[in-house]
Amino acid sequence: MFVLNCMLATGQQITYSIADAAGRILMTNKQAVQQGMSQVSVDVSRMPAGILYLQIQTQDGQRTVQKLMKQ
Repeated sequence: MFVLNCMLATGQQITYSIADAAGRILMTNKQAVQQGMSQVSVDVSRMPAGILYLQIQTQDGQRTVQKLMKQ
């Protein structure tokens, strides 16, 4: 389990997905977050060990990708 911290200027829905190193999508989820700092808990316990990529996209089109290492 890890916690995703989001800082948004307005409340909106985010879509986040986790992919493995080969680019296969392992999980996709949508969640409404409030304006300001929000925390989203993501359960990765059933995902394989190794490098994972977390992609987050907001309703207004902002997108970010973070590299994770699961042991």
